[in-house]
Amino acid sequence: MTYKLIFFIFFTFTLFGQITKKQLDDIPSVSELVQPEPILLSIGKKTFTVKEFNQLYKRNVLTDTLPEKTPKQFLDYFIQKQLFVAKAEKEGLDTTMAFREEITTIKRELTASFIVEKSVNDALIKEAYSRLETEVNVAHILLDLDEFAGPDDTLMAYNKLYELRSRILNGEKFNELALKNSADGTVKKDEGNLGYITAFQTLYPFESACYNTPVGKISLPFRTNHGYHIVKVLAKREYQRWKAAHIFVAIKPNSIESDEVTAKKKIDGLYERLLKLENFENLARLYSEDQTTNTKGGVFRRLFGTDELEKSFEDALFSLKKNGAFSEPIRTSKGWHIVRLIEKQELKPFSEMYNYLQNKVLSDSRFELSKKALLQRIKKENQFKVYQSVIDESKDLIDSLLSNKIDLDTKQFDLSLKPIFTIGQKDILAKKFIEFAQQKYVKSKKIYHEIYPSLWYDEFEMIENMAYEEAALEKKNLEFGNLISEYREGILIQNIEENYLKTSILEDTTAQRNYFIKNVEKYTLPERINLEIFDASNADNLKKAKDIFSKEPFIISLKWNDLLFSKNQSEVSENHLLHLKDLAILLLKNQSYQIEISGNIDPDETEVVSSERVQKVIKYLATLGIPVERIIEKDNGKFQPISKTERDKNMRVSFKLFSFNKQDVVKFQNALKPESLKVISGNFKKGENKTVDLLKWQLGEQQIEKSGRFIFANVLNIEPARKMNFYEAKGRVIKAMQVAKENELIEKLKEIFPVIINDDLLKKISK
Repeated sequence: MTYKLIFFIFFTFTLFGQITKKQLDDIPSVSELVQPEPILLSIGKKTFTVKEFNQLYKRNVLTDTLPEKTPKQFLDYFIQKQLFVAKAEKEGLDTTMAFREEITTIKRELTASFIVEKSVNDALIKEAYSRLETEVNVAHILLDLDEFAGPDDTLMAYNKLYELRSRILNGEKFNELALKNSADGTVKKDEGNLGYITAFQTLYPFESACYNTPVGKISLPFRTNHGYHIVKVLAKREYQRWKAAHIFVAIKPNSIESDEVTAKKKIDGLYERLLKLENFENLARLYSEDQTTNTKGGVFRRLFGTDELEKSFEDALFSLKKNGAFSEPIRTSKGWHIVRLIEKQELKPFSEMYNYLQNKVLSDSRFELSKKALLQRIKKENQFKVYQSVIDESKDLIDSLLSNKIDLDTKQFDLSLKPIFTIGQKDILAKKFIEFAQQKYVKSKKIYHEIYPSLWYDEFEMIENMAYEEAALEKKNLEFGNLISEYREGILIQNIEENYLKTSILEDTTAQRNYFIKNVEKYTLPERINLEIFDASNADNLKKAKDIFSKEPFIISLKWNDLLFSKNQSEVSENHLLHLKDLAILLLKNQSYQIEISGNIDPDETEVVSSERVQKVIKYLATLGIPVERIIEKDNGKFQPISKTERDKNMRVSFKLFSFNKQDVVKFQNALKPESLKVISGNFKKGENKTVDLLKWQLGEQQIEKSGRFIFANVLNIEPARKMNFYEAKGRVIKAMQVAKENELIEKLKEIFPVIINDDLLKKISK
């Protein structure tokens, strides 16, 4: 606009008369017409305009990266960081190999989300989301076709599939023709039925054919990398995702028949216990052999969707209609499962899924559409120019070389120095393409096809154009340039902080102690209360908790089945061993548990048998790694009979579980009904815990009811405010030393890199 204005003034004077010297002197200069951006800040030789500062302020403060900072506060913070950058640059930290590699990696990771054809990409993202809302049950027939097949073979495959499609439309069965003709390796198992699919689970052309074909209809033949297909759409349904849990009994590959029988017996036993209303989560914790889920009550961390599980597992899960319902035992290739439905979940809103969908699109076969559109745009922007004769000569040369028709000679070297195309002002020589083709040939395991040179050229052209665009991206895209600049400065700042403010202080314990001694008055603890609280959902639960915790170890409300013996027998049977192995697993997982093992006999049995039974159980547990210190041994003899009529139930070893950890008790109390009991203990200051703040700060026991909760507290000690010792204050000491050293460093850096602030401009910004 400036040059147009000068031209207009000059044209006006020449049109209406000669320009005098005075009139010429009165024409404003370019520098007078273009008002420079006002400089707010300079640090050494670097300057920062008001506009640059405002942009940084908006990005960092108004987007919650550095919340609650005024422009003045942010300026102080910004100056400090820029001083660190200046020091890092002066020391050459931005030229090290480690720094360059880190920045290169960051650029590579960020580039993909910036070099995209946004309109095409957004359309693909919206399409993917709409497809995720629906799942499609499809069957297909595949005919193999080499991806480099010629026109004759391609037409033959298409016509054969078209004929098969016509036969199906005329009444022949799809599955029978699939069995006879499909090249899909699973066809004998599934007869061409792939089950339900959704977006991102198959190649994009296949997915599109499935979604674009109505239910009950058959698509026209279409091609993917695998060959030619036709698909029949069997059904469509709404999006489904399930949160699930399972109890799992493993069966190893090549297991013997007895292992199979043992596993089936165990899973059936667990299923019977579930039918008797035993808690699923407890049984999963105790018996499930899936180490990734058993500690969480069998619950899987991730959601399951279509075609992500073995069919038997999926069918069992998807058949459950009510949250909390569980299946009969089902078999997979891994073993036996009892599957439980936790809940079905809806598809998240588009706004929440946008970033996920964008990443999926960028890594999916559909991104080829976006890349093609992008290539066309950047070729136009970068004034891409091809030299077709050189391209053709290069392809012919490559074909001759790789099909062993000729050897390289001087003539070919002349060709290789010619430009094959130009991007911007950069010539790309034919030599580079020829070398690229030779590398591709080696990677293709020396299998050569005459179509390769053309395919390699297309790939080479794409790679070179994308590389040129990536190299220019920092200058062309302001947002990308700013982001890389922030990463760059962030790395340099981190290096200075590590080198000067953290490492040396963390390692110098003598300096830490000296600083603490000089500043001991600053480090105090407020008044604190030391107590234990039982917080229960009702009065009965509170009374139960007080009773349980009145004596250590604390009994855990987990019933463990008795071991029953024959009259006067004490030998541990195979069934006993399985039961004890499960008990050992439980004890090994939970090191705070204690087990009470009691021997019992029927009045008609010999007295010594009860003790023998206990000793043999303890001996077996010891072989499984359970130390005797964790076992409480009791010999009840004939003094605790269970029944006078079912005498065999008196011939037993019984178990009780205890723990020295109150949280173990809480876990089982809350298993059936969450929030039944909470145990809170430790030192608290006022305002630190809402439940503690409800209590009186006085020694001894107190009980209150608040908001439907029944609370018992025992205040053990009230510790007055006091000075902290060194170990208590150490964290705060290190922080204070770092701040002091940081301030000292900043003052020194200001001498090296003078800081000048335009206060008038800052006042305007701060208003």
